Parts: sequence; C-alpha cells; structure tokens
Amino acid sequence: MTKSNFWLLVKTNLRGAFDIRRYKKKKAALTSFITFFVLMGFLYLFLSTIVNFTMFMQVKETGGNYNDAVIIACGYCAMITFSTSIFRAKGIFNGNDYEMLKALPIKNRSIIASKIFSMYIVEVVYSLVILLPNMIFAVSFTGNSIYILYGILIILFVPCFPIMLATLISSILTLLIDGSRFASIINVLAYLVLMLVCILFSMLQSSNHLASVAGLFRYVNPSLIFFDMAINGKYLYLSFFILINILITVFTIIFIARIYDLGHRIADINTKTKRQIKYKKKKGLKALMSIEYKKIFSSKLYLLNSISGGIASIAVIASMFFTLGSLEGDMSVLKDYTYMFALLPMFFSSIAVPSTSTFSYEGKKIWLLKVLPVDAKKVFKAKILVSISLSCVANIIGMVLLGICLKASWFDWLVIVVLNVSYLILCNIIGLAVNSKFYRFDWTEEREIFKNSASVLISTLVGFLIEIAVALSLILLGILNKWLGFITTTALILIPAYFIYYYLIKNSANILTKME
Repeated sequence: MTKSNFWLLVKTNLRGAFDIRRYKKKKAALTSFITFFVLMGFLYLFLSTIVNFTMFMQVKETGGNYNDAVIIACGYCAMITFSTSIFRAKGIFNGNDYEMLKALPIKNRSIIASKIFSMYIVEVVYSLVILLPNMIFAVSFTGNSIYILYGILIILFVPCFPIMLATLISSILTLLIDGSRFASIINVLAYLVLMLVCILFSMLQSSNHLASVAGLFRYVNPSLIFFDMAINGKYLYLSFFILINILITVFTIIFIARIYDLGHRIADINTKTKRQIKYKKKKGLKALMSIEYKKIFSSKLYLLNSISGGIASIAVIASMFFTLGSLEGDMSVLKDYTYMFALLPMFFSSIAVPSTSTFSYEGKKIWLLKVLPVDAKKVFKAKILVSISLSCVANIIGMVLLGICLKASWFDWLVIVVLNVSYLILCNIIGLAVNSKFYRFDWTEEREIFKNSASVLISTLVGFLIEIAVALSLILLGILNKWLGFITTTALILIPAYFIYYYLIKNSANILTKME
C-alpha cells in the first residue's frame, strides 16, 4: 500500500468522524457546521483555561509543586481520551466499510493503522483543549521555557496509551460478548465506573490533595511515571516516555490486524443482520415501542447516548452534597429561590436526546418503516414515547438527588419535577422534528449519527437557546412572584411542544414518505 493510499484512508475516516461528507455539496450548511464546531471549541477552551488557572493558583497558594498540576492535566486528558476512544475503537469491527476495504488490495495492517491514526488525530485535537492552556500556565508560573517542550511532548504522546488501551479492550469485548443481550449493559456499566473515578479525583482535588491526585494519575497512564521523573530532573526518562507510547501503538496495530477478519465474522456484519427486527411481524403502538427499545439496548453507543445527559446531571448533583455542606449558612439566604436550581438538570437534558438520532439509526433499513402495516402516526408516537421514557429515567434520579440536596419544599419539588419533565418532552419532540429533516442513512459507523451529526448539533443548539429563554423567564418573573415565574415558564415550554408534536403527527405520513 502506498503512502498516498494510507493518507486517503485517513482522510476518509476523518471525514466520517466529523460528518463532513454530508455537507460536501452544501456550502451554507458546511459553513454553519464549522462555525458551530469552532464556537463549541472556544467554549471548551475557555472552560479548560479557567480550570487550569484555578489549579495552578491552588498550587501556588499551598506552596506545592507545579509539576503536579501538569500531571493532573495529563491524567484527566488520558481518562477523557479513553472514554471517547473506546466507542471510536468499536468502529474498527462495527464499520459498514469492511466489505469494501477487503475488496481492495490493502493489507489489514494498513487498514488498522489508518483507523487508529485517524482516532489519534481527533484525540490530539481534543487534548489540545486541556493541555495547551496547561502548558501556557506552566511556563507563566514557573518562568521556565522548557515546559514548552514538555507541553508539545504530552500533547503528542499522552493520548497514545489510552487510545491503544481502549482499542484493545473494545476488541476483546467484541470477541467475547458482542451479540449477547448483555453487551450494551456491560459497556455502559464500565463507562459509569470510569465516571465515578473522575468524580473521586475531582473531590480529592477540591480538598487540596493535589499531590495525592497527581500520584494516582501517574498510574492512570503508566507512561506518565517516566514523564514525571523527567520533569523532576531525570531527563533521560523522556526517551522512555516516548518509546513506550510508540511501542504500544505498534503492538496494538499488529495485534488488531491479526484479529480483524475474525472480529468481523464474530461481531459485526453477521450479528447485525441477526439483530434486525422483523417489522412485518409487529403491529400496534406497543409492538413498535418494543422494537425501539430492542434497537437501543442492542447498541451500547445508542443506549449511552440516551442516558448520558441524565448521568452527567447525577454526577454534578452528587458532587453538590460535598460542596454545599460547608456553605449551609450561606445557602439559607437563597432559601426563597431554591426552586431556581431546577435549571441545573435542564442544562444536561439537551446534551443527549435519543430522538435526535432515531430516524438516522434506521440506516439503509428505513424502507422497512415505510412498508409497515401500521399508521405512520404510531411510528412517530412510538419513537417519541421511547425517547422520553429513556431520557426520564436518569434525569428523574438527578431531580430526586437535587431535591434532597437542597432540602426542597413542596413548591420546590413541584417546580423541579414539572419543569424538567416538560423540558425533556420538548427536547425530544424537537429532536424528532430535526432528525426527520436532517436525517442520515449513509453512515458506516454508529458514532457518526450520535457524534457531530447535523441533527445532534442543531438540536443541542436549539435546546440551549430554549434553556436561556426558560432561565430568563423563571428568574426574572420569579423575582416578582414565584408562581408567576413557574406558570409562565411551564407554558413557555409546553405550548411549543404541543404545536410541534401536532405538526409531526399530522404530517407523519408525508414526512416518512420523503425520507430516502
């Protein structure tokens, strides 16, 4: 395989990762997509800058070692890279491009190398958001320009180990449990464990245990042990840090290439075909809902995407137990405005909405929905009900935790539950409406329709804009009268939800027919 072919594969994989192919002939849509993506990048960069600055100031005030702040940033970067890579790595065996690639005169090793290198480029871009501000503050606070070299090295090599570990674990899970009814649940539980670890580290960090956290993070990515030795004066260990990451990358490429064909035979194309539901044997709304649930629970990425907003909400609210305890006296001043904390879970509700991908997930099997011996209205109703029910599960747990944490009154409980459930309903209805317009059936990997797709991005942006309007209504009117704020805000959510739902149901047959 020539170098030009390798880079062509990398280019193709990157286009799929960022959903660029869809906008190739739509310059206006491409411009909007890039603009939104850049704005989100600047937002995350801003938040990362604040977190890194706070961490370096904490080290300065406690008289600690600035190297601990560098190691902590590397550790967080490694965990985030692992959590995102484990789903990208799934595409190695779940991609619909297997038959096409096998028909080409390309070695398995070259195919795997291009896929892993594509993941590496994406993760390096994500890592920049965390590690670039960290490098700048390290130089500023220490006055030592050698941290520029350290920063470049960690940006290039810190993502290597977690990417390769994620690829190996994902491959093993594919061989062992893919196709089983518990595959998605096992993977989601593993993701939850990872999130709990992140929360634990955050709690330790907020408790001025930076040195302890840095010590633990050295083992999150073992190559950081050598990097830590290097930045503490033993510069020879930089070569070990670089060499270990290169060696594990080469080993992973060779190993995955060996089992590439076996993995596809076991887990991907044949099992996907077996999992397809025979729609014609199903009738009625309950049967359609059953089909939707089975599709979601057969895909760990779909399942996690459906509940990740609620999980993030639970994690943030759980951390409030530890921070609000020391502020109990100050919180009494806000007792009359406790109900306004209902806005907190709403922020996470629009991050992951199942309905934004429900039509796209049908893929090339969309024609099956069109020939179903049921009314198209029932298809839309089933998708909305399933999406709302899945969104509500984790979010309701978050609402309960929030109420307990704030020692909510009966009015606070009323506002928290009604506003959040109403907002979930609106988000899912909007998600379905957007996906019925901006659908995508030509995907090759599942992550393409859950990450960076037009439907997801537009729905998320609309959700944020609505939440801003809701926040202004609840806060400004609530200051005048809490009942006025509550009733007006609820109406602001439910009225558009009703009209959008009415439009979708009334035009369901026409909308479904136009999908192709």
